[in-house]
Parts: sequence; structure tokens; C-alpha cells
Amino acid sequence: MEIKKKEIWFTLSKDVYISFNSPEKLLLYNTSNGKFLVVTNSKCIELINKVYEPSNLGVVDIETIELDSNILDFLDKATSSGIGLTTKKSVCPNKPINLLPILNLQNDIEKLKLNGKEHLMGHYIADYLTSLNIFITTDCKQNCEYCDSYFKQTLFCTKSTEQQYIKIETLQKIFSQSASTNVNKINILGGNIMLYPQWDMLIDLLKKQSFDFHLWINLVNITDYSFFTNIPFHKEILVNCPVDIERLKKIISFAETQNDVTFNFIIENENVYEGVVNLIDEYKHLKYKLIPFYNGSNIDFFKTNVFMEESDILSDLIEMRIIFRNQKLNANFFGQLTFLVDGQVRANMNTLPIGYFPDKSILELTYEELIQNTIWRKVRDGDTCTTCMYRFLCPPPGNLETVLDKQNLCHIKP
Repeated sequence: MEIKKKEIWFTLSKDVYISFNSPEKLLLYNTSNGKFLVVTNSKCIELINKVYEPSNLGVVDIETIELDSNILDFLDKATSSGIGLTTKKSVCPNKPINLLPILNLQNDIEKLKLNGKEHLMGHYIADYLTSLNIFITTDCKQNCEYCDSYFKQTLFCTKSTEQQYIKIETLQKIFSQSASTNVNKINILGGNIMLYPQWDMLIDLLKKQSFDFHLWINLVNITDYSFFTNIPFHKEILVNCPVDIERLKKIISFAETQNDVTFNFIIENENVYEGVVNLIDEYKHLKYKLIPFYNGSNIDFFKTNVFMEESDILSDLIEMRIIFRNQKLNANFFGQLTFLVDGQVRANMNTLPIGYFPDKSILELTYEELIQNTIWRKVRDGDTCTTCMYRFLCPPPGNLETVLDKQNLCHIKP
């Protein structure tokens, strides 16, 4: 084995991410091929730390390392997986330099805050905003059991006893100000949006915009199939229990001839899941999403079907940019604002309002979220996750963590 001769330089691939979160073990993950090593031997950990010492410039002279079976085994596994790289001194007599990847954001919000509001409110702040959720009405005639819970876990309709709606003039202001941002997708929700009192004016207004509108409608509110299918925007059908199968299949029969309908199935237990899977098998071209929903008494369903194992986290290749992103922002919510009928604007339905529209402009509201950080930059920084080596390989925290009052949705013990 060439490594035994010791006359080599050792470094790590530029594609390797190392998790230093766990105090007793390191995770070395190759973002180019998905291979990984978990290192627990203290001498091997010391070798890896030497690679990161500034004086070594990313390269270690193996002649300075006391080799034993653990070191040799590590070097062999590291090089065979593309995690570690070796170069013979006979080929490269002068010590090479290896610039290892580090996270350094030029537009890091914490850095920009140091320069004051005027600097942060520069023209590029508009680039941060990418999508809007607008609840245009609270009116609905249905009485869904979990009406006050669905919208806290996913995009979903909800109603209130006090019937309110956003006026057309306010919507015009939202769209006008959004035109100078990076907003592309706009979700329109209710209540029952088809009870919006200025419906015809709403459709005309939407037609004049260049945004990608998605209109969210609960299955139970669809009675006029012709009216529904003629809505000239992408339609998101919300399907929660109990399901009217006959109505659902009728809607599907209409949707099969169109390309602008997505079905969002709320999944509370295995029986519902199996029923939806059978439906999907029957209608092969159906566009759909499966959304697990916590109803207060189905935690066992979540532990079995939603909580992750190590194999789930590592099943798909995770790019370096995703890992770096997870260290700085929450991809589940970053760039989103939600407008409510009473003027409140939130970055998430489980957080406090960041302001009111039109009292504050969309750019000012974006600034408020960047500074207040109610959700956009919330990462896995709870006690449970900070010592876990999978901390930034995991998806960022979502609504379920908030609803379940749990920092992580996994079975992993750091």
C-alpha cells in the first residue's frame, strides 16, 4: 500500500462537506457522489482537523503523522470513496495548496445590518421576495373539523365568523408593488374564494398580470363543474377528510383533460394514504401532492411514516450549495409573504405579523422580515440539532416542528 511509505501529501476533496457539530464524531460527506464516512477515532479526527489548520493550507504531510491501523483504514476508505486525495511526493515534491470550501456570503443579512437600514433597503432587497400567499376572503359555508388547523401546517383555506375580504384596490396595489420584485408565483386562498364578492373583477385583474397565479379551492366547495374548469388559472384542489369520492372522481374526470389542476391530499392515517394511492393508480396522469397532517391524536402515524431515519437523509444526493443554504436560511419559507384580509402580513402563519399592508410597502415588509427574522432565516439551531452531525444535511425546520412543538422530526439520537 503506497500510503505506508508515508511519502505523500493528503487532503480532502473540494466536494466534501464535514460536519463538526457532534463533539465525538465527524461526518465526511462527498457531495459529488453521496458517499460518506463517520469518523470516531480520535487520531483520525486529529488528522482531519490538521487539514483545516490555516498553516497547512488544506494539505497534510503524512510523514508528520504517526500511522496506525485506524489511520491507514481511514485513509484507504477516504481515498476509495473520493473523500480523500493523495499525491506522491515524487510527483509533487513541493507542498501543494488546497483551498477548501467555506461559506462566505457577500450579501449576508447580518453583515448588511451593520451598514444600517439605508444600505439593506438597496435595490437588491426586492430580489429576496419570490412568492406571495393572499387570503382574499374569510367567507365559507362549510364546517370542516380542522378548519382552524390545516392552514397552520400547509397552504390551505380557513374561515372566520367575521366575514371579510380584501378589496380589489388593495390587490391592485399588491400586484403593482410586486412587479418590481422577483415575485413569480402568487397563491390565492380563502375561505371559499368563489364567494369573493368581486369575483368577475378579480378574474379580470388577474388576467392583466404576468404572475403565475394558483387558485386554491376546497373540493367540498366545487358544485358547478363547468364554472370551475373555466377558471383560467392553475387550480389547486384541497382534499381533506371525509372525502366525497363521487365528487372527487367527477372533478378528476374534468381535470384529466387539462394541465392546470393539482390535487392536494391531506393524509391523516394509513387508511387514507392507501385510499389515495389506489386512486392515483387508477388515474395515472393525476397531478397531486400528499400532505401529512397532524390532528392531535395521530402521532404514531407520524413516527412511522414521517419521522426520518439516517437512511432517509442520505438516500438522495445532497449538493454543497444545499448544505450551505441550510446553514443560513430556511428554504421552506424564505422569500414568501402572506397577506390576510385584515391587512396583516406574515412570513408564516405560525409567526407574528411583521406589519400591515398598505401601511407599509412590500419592500418595507421584506425589510422587516429580514431584520426580525420570524421565519426566513430560522435554521436547525435547537439544542437537539446543534450536536447532530446531520444538522445541515436535513431539510430546514417546517410547520410541523412548530405544531408538534418538536425541534426535529427524526429518530436519530445525536
